[in-house]
Amino acid sequence: MVKSKLLLSQCLLWIAFLSCLTACTQQVRSLSAADQRLPNEAKQNIADAEDAVLIAQSRVQDAQNQLEQIQAKHIKFQQSPPKLGPALQVAGQLYSAQVSFAQLELEYATTNLALSRARLSLVYAQTSMRYDIAVYDLAPLNLAVKATQKRLLKLRKDKKLAQSKMKEITEQWWTAYQALAKSSGTQGFWVHEFQN
Repeated sequence: MVKSKLLLSQCLLWIAFLSCLTACTQQVRSLSAADQRLPNEAKQNIADAEDAVLIAQSRVQDAQNQLEQIQAKHIKFQQSPPKLGPALQVAGQLYSAQVSFAQLELEYATTNLALSRARLSLVYAQTSMRYDIAVYDLAPLNLAVKATQKRLLKLRKDKKLAQSKMKEITEQWWTAYQALAKSSGTQGFWVHEFQN
């Protein structure tokens, strides 16, 4: 739980850094999708960008909840481990891999939120300039979007690596479980809660 709060604070620092990157150079004022000075196309662009921020915020909350659930299961597993014999170590590795993956999911969702906010600022600035409402330097806004996209791509690669590691550990788990079932003569099927 403490690790997830630390990760969340690191992600929020990343968002703050990107916000500062744009805010230090200029303050982009928000526009309303109901502004009568704007044509319908501009209103739709603003509404779409605002919706993207709301969706990204929801995904951060979902990722945070998922991480907390997985961490709670991992703690419960550590406090009262089932009798798995040699398969116990592999089961612990699988839980650890799931926690790491959930942390990456949270970092990815938080970075995606930063990207959505950077794009929203860019949409506000572009729309303001296009319809002579205000003048902005778009270069730092574009830089913030590109930097966040680059970070998101790296996280996507990290997630793929973590998924392949989790798949490898899952295969090790099933091999260890089969050996445990054969050695104990158990024909039944028992699985500790490893599903996401």
